[in-house]
Amino acid sequence: MKLPRVSTRSILALLAIVAADCMVYRSFATRHQIVTPYNLALDTLSLITMANLLAVVIAMMVRDGVRARPARLGFIVGGLIGLGVTFVGFDPALHALGSALESTRFGNWLSATMIRQVLTLVVIVVVIPFLFQAVLGLAGGWIVGKFVPPLPAETPVSRRPWLLPSLSLVILLALPTLAVEGAFRWTIEPLLTRRTAGQEAVVAIRWSNGTPRVLPAGSKLNGLDGMKVRIERDDEASVIELENLGGTTALRDYRPVYGTLLDGNRAGETVGLPYCFLKPVP
Repeated sequence: MKLPRVSTRSILALLAIVAADCMVYRSFATRHQIVTPYNLALDTLSLITMANLLAVVIAMMVRDGVRARPARLGFIVGGLIGLGVTFVGFDPALHALGSALESTRFGNWLSATMIRQVLTLVVIVVVIPFLFQAVLGLAGGWIVGKFVPPLPAETPVSRRPWLLPSLSLVILLALPTLAVEGAFRWTIEPLLTRRTAGQEAVVAIRWSNGTPRVLPAGSKLNGLDGMKVRIERDDEASVIELENLGGTTALRDYRPVYGTLLDGNRAGETVGLPYCFLKPVP
């Protein structure tokens, strides 16, 4: 029995798709607060399978031409409609289903074990939305295929190089991610600029609206408010939180920044301070 032959090109294309999917999920699941207050993790999972399939079909259409398989165009249009309907209606449908199953015998049975919870999540979040989108895509392909004849068999279809459809596939999958990452780079990162070693700063233990913040008793940061500190290193990963005070939302980074106190009875001591508690020296 011979194993099916898989070309290096196909493996590289598959790796590109997986990498793009991971990039998309990371952007919309972990950085959702940049573009919307809603967590888009589940929405992304409900859309990404069909998005992959549409990217493949579009790449094939770019390679072969629209006339060669007009049903592909109908599938793409139907699939895009399915993605749009899912994006708008998925959250309300999910909340309605959760309310209907809450405290019911079947709902309790589904949540009884971790395996059932995972399988239920996969079916509700991935399988059912994909089947809905696929039905619309197939319906669109059937309609277009019925009324638009394909290119006659005797007319040769020029096959374009594989590089163009492969690039179009990756670009289509990566565009949403590049938009989110670009928004992050241009709007958020300038607010979280790394502090250089040797730079001086002032400790300002405040809420985002400027009011003093009361720390728990025994905190090592108590008594440091207003002291100067010389930065030693600022190389930790960001710990971003949204702070909502009085209807105003502010982004705060609690990553630890290490420095040496320059005044007070703790002068010379090295401490780790949240980035948002440090202000430039006036």
